[in-house]
Amino acid sequence: MNTQVGDLKRIPFILPSETSENIVATLASNNVNIKKELNTFRIFETNFAKNPLLISLEGLLKDRILSHLSFENRKYTEILINETIINEKIFDLYELNAEDINQVKTKTGQSVGGLPVVEEAKRSFFNEIPIDHDVLRDTIMNLDVICFDDQHYEVINAELNSLFQNNNNLEEFCIRHQVNPINVWYWFKESNILPQGRAHDISMEFIADVCRTILMDDEDGIIPLVGLPNEPKLLDRLEHHCLQNGFTSAQFMQLDGLLGHPLNEFIEHHFFKNFSDHLNLFMYLPKTPFIWHLSSGEHHGFEAYIIIYKWNISASLITTTT
Repeated sequence: MNTQVGDLKRIPFILPSETSENIVATLASNNVNIKKELNTFRIFETNFAKNPLLISLEGLLKDRILSHLSFENRKYTEILINETIINEKIFDLYELNAEDINQVKTKTGQSVGGLPVVEEAKRSFFNEIPIDHDVLRDTIMNLDVICFDDQHYEVINAELNSLFQNNNNLEEFCIRHQVNPINVWYWFKESNILPQGRAHDISMEFIADVCRTILMDDEDGIIPLVGLPNEPKLLDRLEHHCLQNGFTSAQFMQLDGLLGHPLNEFIEHHFFKNFSDHLNLFMYLPKTPFIWHLSSGEHHGFEAYIIIYKWNISASLITTTT
């Protein structure tokens, strides 16, 4: 409301060359597409498609998660390098001198995608980039090479397990350690470390997705935790669903270790709270789980999970009475 025509006229704007504009537009579009692709693996995203545990039906569940996290790190690394290239293009377009660039970097932070890389990490990451990504491949090839001393490497390697904890994403991790994300991607892949927090979240989202499917297939969307005549309990239905969709019994049992609790205990005592907290993306807004745990009280005379997508007047009367 307070912006005037004169304010807009004072904003410095230089019309870029067609080549520069195309490069920046392509890199920005690539980053948007990468984010969309990564969002297909998160249950709270509108374009969610498949949980990482279902990308492959071979091997241990732990290995599936490690493979996905390595893929995710590689994609985020590509985003960070693309952002670095865009920044450099803007610096060139506005002909900023070294002092101006230093002021910008001091204010906004160093673009970690332009930091030096370890030779073997550089070579390995370069081989992962499609041949038609010329600008990205050229940028990677022109990155300076660095050798870390053992002490510095050990400090970073010891913290790899914290990479996915809280808000410690790849970019923040790289900024804190002033290290190129290519190095982190490579070290994480080679370390074979499974971050327990992220393994828990992926497994919990898998359970939520399966429970949603089972509840939606149920006639009234209400499934008891203790079996009733002609109505198997939730855990039995969950196991049956997994076995029918490519899991072996051994793989199903591996969920206990990833969740940190036996599956029956997790569903009864931890899932609802953990999942509600997980969906609380905005701290000042109410939690909005779509699966609810209903209980008759401390004696657990009635325990059931319901799904709000099948909520109707009949379900309301049943749960209100309960």
